Amino acid sequence: MAASSFPSDLESFLSSHHVSPTSGFLPSPPPDVSFKNFEFNIWLFAAKSIPKLLWNYPGEFRKHVDELPLLVFTESGGDIPQWRLAYCALSYIAQAYIWGATVGRPKDEDEAYDEKILDYIPANIAIPLRHVASHLGIQPGLTYSAVCTWNWQRKFPLPSSTTQERASNLEPIFSFTGTLEEAHYVITHVMLEFAGGQALRLALEASKASGEKDSDSLDGALRDLTEAVTKCKQELSLVKQDLDPDVFYSRVKPYLTGLGATNILPKGVFLRSSVQDPTKGEWVKLSGASASQTSLLPTFDTLLGMTHSEEPYYKDREQIRVAMPQCHVRFLDALTCLPRVRDYMMANKTNHTILEAYNKAMIALEAYSDRHFPVFGPATRVSQTERGVQSAKERLGDLRPAAVVSLVA
Repeated sequence: MAASSFPSDLESFLSSHHVSPTSGFLPSPPPDVSFKNFEFNIWLFAAKSIPKLLWNYPGEFRKHVDELPLLVFTESGGDIPQWRLAYCALSYIAQAYIWGATVGRPKDEDEAYDEKILDYIPANIAIPLRHVASHLGIQPGLTYSAVCTWNWQRKFPLPSSTTQERASNLEPIFSFTGTLEEAHYVITHVMLEFAGGQALRLALEASKASGEKDSDSLDGALRDLTEAVTKCKQELSLVKQDLDPDVFYSRVKPYLTGLGATNILPKGVFLRSSVQDPTKGEWVKLSGASASQTSLLPTFDTLLGMTHSEEPYYKDREQIRVAMPQCHVRFLDALTCLPRVRDYMMANKTNHTILEAYNKAMIALEAYSDRHFPVFGPATRVSQTERGVQSAKERLGDLRPAAVVSLVA
């Protein structure tokens, strides 16, 4: 893999891809919570009414959405926070419209409240959703960005004496159920991304040190990175705390499901393109909101060489790429031109001190990665956590000389 020189102005490099040197892939400043053009606040109202209308007045939510006028978002193309707000609101409306109250309804409620799952998004939502999603370079449906990365707000302004975000001061902008479990899920991810922002900066410092063949700086960056990634793992472990699995998996998670990824809607969903003619439109399959769409893991993979592959794992996963904001995909592609830490390590196997720091960072990343998917994926994947340390050792075995401290969890 050819490596070019490290960017002379790192902050400009990051900002050009909408990445923050402090919060990583989270918006800085925080996401917009209202539209500058009041005309579009009807989307805001509809999206925020989902928990109330969906559960307290069955059938009323879809009726309300059907009556919304067709609007085309006309905000300045450079006002990205406004486009992101529109995308989040429309994605929530579309997903709630499709699923209705069929899923997520408490089992003890009257079955008469059941609604059928629909396989289409009405034109008055589908048309602006496609327009906004196209502008942001992301799929026209619910994603990790819509649910987590761009879906948070502060309850109170941060005190001038601190820049440290606290989970207790954050809440989602939009919600399907209004439950504490859903809010906990979203905000834990947000805190994970905040912790990952520091780790991202350190991974970039490690890349720069590798390119400059500065072993001392690389050693320090790798050791700090290990601590930062460990913090990410700790944030991730909080997901299961105070999270009622029955509520989350029965009421919340169904709304995060992809469309066309299961046998429920095998054809996907039909995005209508005409208000007058409901037969006009296009069938699309959407991946839903998944933690695998975070840009943190592919960043670490690309800069540090978590795998032996010359190409980052996300490169061949089109389903993941289209669910990521294209500004972040371009950022990940740009990272492939930067010095990769693993390449430097392969050329300096005799430097046991820095090799130890690298191995420890890799084990921390492996533990974080294996923790990441069992928490949010199927229960059958939990066994990956148990294999984490061993698989890290096996993968890094070709880099470990006998003199290096044994890799023990």
